[in-house]
Amino acid sequence: NRKPKKGVAYAKLAGLCDSPGSIARYLINTPGLSKSALGEYLSNSAAMNIQVADSYFKHTISQSEEWINAVKDENLVDALEHFFSGIHPPGEAGPLERLINRFTSMYYTSNPDQFESKDTIYVLTHALLMLNSSLHKKAASKYRLSIDDFASDVRRSADCKNVSVEWLQKTYRRLKRSPLQVHGALSSSSSGR
Repeated sequence: NRKPKKGVAYAKLAGLCDSPGSIARYLINTPGLSKSALGEYLSNSAAMNIQVADSYFKHTISQSEEWINAVKDENLVDALEHFFSGIHPPGEAGPLERLINRFTSMYYTSNPDQFESKDTIYVLTHALLMLNSSLHKKAASKYRLSIDDFASDVRRSADCKNVSVEWLQKTYRRLKRSPLQVHGALSSSSSGR
């Protein structure tokens, strides 16, 4: 439960799984797995882990009703929450970045017409995670962004210059009212609110 690599090695040895797809199914169907350990395993850069993550996210996220509804409603925040609902991302930059890249690709593939490019989604995802921290983490209280500063800062990026101010303001108000429900390194649980 705490060492996914060892758990998967044991499952392979016991004949429970032998391919990336069967490992993903094993991870999906094994109750009680640590969400932190799962996040660590699925964000690992080893070739096998990447293949397992491909299958895992295909079967748990992209086919789920929550994901489909979030994409249909063009709700990037709900899609981001759902993506991280089953895992707790690690705090290291590399693994977290791999998960953000995976989310960006999945969202863009699911809804290529909402934003100009995959890069736009990537920048917005980072902006939303930073805004969530700015609004809800006590340690970030001196860096709180106003709604106008947030919209201005995001639109300053070449990839986001055409994202509507209305969308950014609506998203800001949503995050201010209700923080992203993500855990692990992205948690806003240290809020003073």
